[in-house]
Amino acid sequence: MTTTAASGKPTQPAAIPGPPAPATIPRTAAVQQPPSDGYLKCTDRIDYAGDPRAKAEINALGAESGVCPEPQRPPADAYVKCTDRIDYAGDPRANAEIDILGEQTGVCPEPQLPTTAPSPTTSIAPTSTTSAPTTTATSTTSATVSPTA
Repeated sequence: MTTTAASGKPTQPAAIPGPPAPATIPRTAAVQQPPSDGYLKCTDRIDYAGDPRAKAEINALGAESGVCPEPQRPPADAYVKCTDRIDYAGDPRANAEIDILGEQTGVCPEPQLPTTAPSPTTSIAPTSTTSAPTTTATSTTSATVSPTA
C-alpha cells in the first residue's frame, strides 16, 4: 500500500490488467449458436450416445434444472453378455447374434424356442409272409414174423 504526500492517507494500488476470471462454462460437446429463444437442448450440447434414457427425458431434466445431466454410461468392464445372463439353450440363433442384439438395443432379447416341426412319418410296407406248403411224411412200420420150429 502507498500513501499520498498531501493527505497522508493510504491509497489502493491500481489494478493490474490480466486475464478475466474464469466463468462457469457449461459442458458442451461442441460450441453451437443458441436458437432464437436462447435455449439449446442438452442432447444438442452433450454426447449422450449409449445413455439408456430417452432424449426427451434428458432434455426435460436439463430444462427443469437449468443444468444438463451427466451422461449415463455403464462401465465398460461391467458389461455382461446376454448369453452369460440368460439361458438361451435351444435358441436357434448363434450366441454372437444374441449378444450383438443385446449390445445394440441395451436389452437382452427373449429366448426363442426351436420350432417343433412335425416329425417325419415313415411308412413301413407290411411284410407279407407266404408259407410254402408243408408236407408231412408218414412213417410206416413193418413187422417181420419169423417161423418158429
